Amino acid sequence: MASLKATPKQIIDYLMELKVQLEQKIFHIDRTISYLSSPSIKELGTATPSDVDQIDINGSSTHKPKNHIRLKPEEKFNSHSKLDNKIAFVLTQIGAGFKDDIVEELLKVQPHLDPYKLEKAIAVRLSYLLKIAAIQGRKISRRYEYSLFE
Repeated sequence: MASLKATPKQIIDYLMELKVQLEQKIFHIDRTISYLSSPSIKELGTATPSDVDQIDINGSSTHKPKNHIRLKPEEKFNSHSKLDNKIAFVLTQIGAGFKDDIVEELLKVQPHLDPYKLEKAIAVRLSYLLKIAAIQGRKISRRYEYSLFE
C-alpha cells in the first residue's frame, strides 16, 4: 500500500482552512456569550430559544441572525480567503450553479485540495449561507441551484 505524502504547501492550505473554520466557531460562541451577558437577558432572568441563538454540540449557530449579511460578488480569487469568499468568487464567475459546479470550479483554481473534503465543506457552508439568506437557492427536483443576490 502506497503511503500518502503531503507537500508543505498542501499542509499550509489545509491548516489555513482549518483556522478559518475554527475562527467561525469562535465568532458564534463569542456572539452567544455577548448576547447572554447583555443587560436585557440579565433582566429577564431566563432566556427562551427565541431569545438566543441555538447552539449545537459543534458550536454552530442554528438561529437566523436579524441582520444577515449577503455575499457580495468577488472578482479576484484569493486562496487564503474564507470559504464564503471563495464561493462568492465562483458564483460571480458562473452566475448560478449546483454544489457540484461550485466544487468543480474551486478545484480548477485549487487542484491540490482533497475533492471529498472540499465537497463536504462546501455542502455545509452552502446550506448555512442559504439558511441565513446570504445567497439565493432555487430548488430543482432534490437539488439546489445557488446564486448571489443581485
